[in-house]
Amino acid sequence: MTLRITRLLAALSAPALALTLASCGSSSKYETLDDLTTAIENAGYSCEEPFIDPDHPGETQMGCGWSGGVIWYDTAKAEAESYASLAEIHEQVGVPLYSVRGEKFHIIGPNSEMKKISDSIDIQMSIDGAK
Repeated sequence: MTLRITRLLAALSAPALALTLASCGSSSKYETLDDLTTAIENAGYSCEEPFIDPDHPGETQMGCGWSGGVIWYDTAKAEAESYASLAEIHEQVGVPLYSVRGEKFHIIGPNSEMKKISDSIDIQMSIDGAK
């Protein structure tokens, strides 16, 4: 099943599925989506084929075996704008946003999954949105 990750997150209301990302760690080693995919798969997940939602040019999305996934952006500015919007939605809905975040990507999912991913790819997880 192809996920429309960014739009899916806007509809989430259960804290267990709420997601967030942090710009901490050494994300520069993930210069391509392939680099990031390899790191995630090395953590024990199986990633689906990346896809571009025609309604959101400049974003490449990919599910990787948990409720959420990876969004890769063409630019760091696009990632920052998307993340700020997502964090605002989570704050308004009143649920935390668990994530792992790099310069041009963010990975979203449940707290336990984001902790495992953050440990695996050496980027700190954080929580935004409503706490």
